[in-house]
Amino acid sequence: MIKVIVFEKDEEKLKLLLSKFREEEILCQITTKPKEVLNLIKEDPSRILVLNYEQGGADIAEYLTAEKRNIPFYFISERVERKYKIATLRLGAEDYIAPLDVEELILKVKKLGNRISVNENKHRGRYFLGKNSIFDYENKKFICGEQVVNLTTKENKMFKLFCESPNQLITRTDMLQAVWGENNYFNARNMDVYITHLRRYLKIDESLKLINHHGIGFCLVINEE
Repeated sequence: MIKVIVFEKDEEKLKLLLSKFREEEILCQITTKPKEVLNLIKEDPSRILVLNYEQGGADIAEYLTAEKRNIPFYFISERVERKYKIATLRLGAEDYIAPLDVEELILKVKKLGNRISVNENKHRGRYFLGKNSIFDYENKKFICGEQVVNLTTKENKMFKLFCESPNQLITRTDMLQAVWGENNYFNARNMDVYITHLRRYLKIDESLKLINHHGIGFCLVINEE
C-alpha cells in the first residue's frame, strides 16, 4: 500500500487531501507540526511526503537533505512563480505543484509509490510479471492467480535471470555460465530440458512467453497490454 504524510496547516485543504487519498486507497496521515513529520518518518521511512512550501515545508526538506535521508517529497503551494519551483527542485523535491491540483498530485504520488513498491519487491526477490503473475525467488515459486508452481533450484536461477532482463536476449553461453558455471555439451542438454519446463509453466499466463532464438539464446517476452 502507498503511504503518505501530508504537512499542511490549512484545515480545509487537509480535509480535502485526506478524503481524496482515502478514495484512492492511499494510506494518509496528516499533521500541522514539522516535528511530528520527522517522528512519523522515523517510525516508517517508506512514506512519501507532501509538504506545504510556504508553511515550513522547505525547512523540513532542507533538514532531510542535510541528514541525507532518502525520503521522497512533493511540495504544494499557491506561489506559482517559476523561481519557487526551481528552488524546490534543487532541494530534491519530486515536483512542485502550484496552485494545488489534487488530481495531479495523486497521480504523481501513485506513480512514484508503485515504482517504489516494484523496487522493494525486486530487492526482496519478488517480481511482478505480465497481467497476473509473480515470481518469488526466495521461495522458489511461480504464481499465477491461484496456481502455484514449485521450482527446482536450477529453474529458479534461470527464472531470475529472465526476470532481471525481461524482453532482452540472454545468450546460451551466459545462461550456462550463470546457472551451471560451465559451458559444455551435457550442461547445454540439461539447460534445454529446463527451458522446456519453464515454457510449460509460463503457459498458464498468456501474457508471458519464452522465446527461443535458435542456437543463440532465449528471451522472456512480457505483454502487459
